[in-house]
Amino acid sequence: MSLGIAFMSRSSTQLLLLEPKFTDLKSYGSRAFSVCAPRLWNSLPLEIGKCDSIDFFNKKLKTHLLGVHIFVSFYLYISIIITIFGT
Repeated sequence: MSLGIAFMSRSSTQLLLLEPKFTDLKSYGSRAFSVCAPRLWNSLPLEIGKCDSIDFFNKKLKTHLLGVHIFVSFYLYISIIITIFGT
């Protein structure tokens, strides 16, 4: 019996991929491409996943990854400076 109610799931509106579940996170299976790829895809901002062309996708992805790299590098640099010179 159908109620005629249409709805969109969270994964379809946010373009999320299903991540396989592993109970033993120390196994090689948790590092397999089939596990890591959906996890990485789901961690990207939604605007990257919704790109219409591969060129635009590549540009957005590179910009995002460079921004993450710069943030992490800056955080590590500040941590090292604080460790060396104190607060």
